Amino acid sequence: MQACSGWTPNASPDHPRFADIRPSAFTEDPDIPELKGDYPKIWNNVVELLRRWYQFGAGDGAKLTDSVGVIDWTTKSEPNPAHGFKIGHRVFERRSAESLENFQDHGASFSIENWPVGPEARAELDKIKKTHIAHPIPAYYPDPEKNLIPPYRYRDDLRGAVVRLEFHLNHWFIDGRHTFTADIRRMKILVRPNLPPSGVASPIKRKGIPLTDDFSDEDDLPRPPKRQAASNRTNAGASTSQQNPQAVPSTPKKTKATSTKKTPAKDKPEESPKKEKYKQSTLETMWSPK
Repeated sequence: MQACSGWTPNASPDHPRFADIRPSAFTEDPDIPELKGDYPKIWNNVVELLRRWYQFGAGDGAKLTDSVGVIDWTTKSEPNPAHGFKIGHRVFERRSAESLENFQDHGASFSIENWPVGPEARAELDKIKKTHIAHPIPAYYPDPEKNLIPPYRYRDDLRGAVVRLEFHLNHWFIDGRHTFTADIRRMKILVRPNLPPSGVASPIKRKGIPLTDDFSDEDDLPRPPKRQAASNRTNAGASTSQQNPQAVPSTPKKTKATSTKKTPAKDKPEESPKKEKYKQSTLETMWSPK
C-alpha cells in the first residue's frame, strides 16, 4: 500500500488520473492459531453481502460473476478466501466549502504539499496542490503509540501487518459494469510486520481523521444517515498484503456496511472508476483485520 499508489503516467487505458488515486491492498488470512477459521468466515460474509445486493438491488439482470472490485469474479479461476479481498482509500479531494469544513491539519508529514510520490508523479502532484486537499489513510500504530501512520510509512508499516480493520462496502455502476469497493473507515496495527523494509514511493462523505486512534468507541459506531439495506457486524483476523476489497447491501439502491477485521496488506496498482453514469450503494459491516 503506497501513498501514491505506484502511479505512473499513461500506464494503461483504465489508469486513473493522479487526483483520483486510491492506495489499496489485498487482505489475507493472518494464519494465527487463535484466529483459525475467522478469515474464511469473513470472506464468505462479504460474498453473501454481494449476493444479497444482486438479489435485491440489481434490476438489470446482472450476475455476481460479472462484478469486479473487492473481489474480481471475472478471473479464470473462481475466487476463494485464499485470494483475499481488496481494500482501499481515496486520498485526494477537491477543495470546496464542504471538504475544507471537514479537513483536519495533522502537520507537514500529512499535507498534500509533502505527499510522498515517485519521480514520475511529482509534476502531477504539483498541479493539484492548490486545488485539492489530502486525506491520510485512517491507519494507526498499536498501543501505546496509537498515532496516525504518516503517508511515507504506509508501505513498510502496513505490508504484512496483522491489523484490525473497519470498512464501508460500496457499489458503483461504472462503464456498464457493477463494481464494489471496500473503503477503509479505520485500521489499527495489532502485530507489526516481520518483513524487510522496502522503498517508499495509500465515496463516503469525508470527515475529519483523528490524529490518534479512537477504537475505544467501537460499540457506538455512527450509522449512515441514509437508508441502510443491511448491516452486519463480524470480528475476525486478517493480514495485509498490499493493495485492494468489497461488500454488498441487502436492499435495493442504497445500503451501507462497515466491517472490522484483522488483515495484512499487499501492494498493487489500482484502477479508479471513471465518473460516468453510476449508482452508489453503501453497506455497513464490521471486521477485524488480518
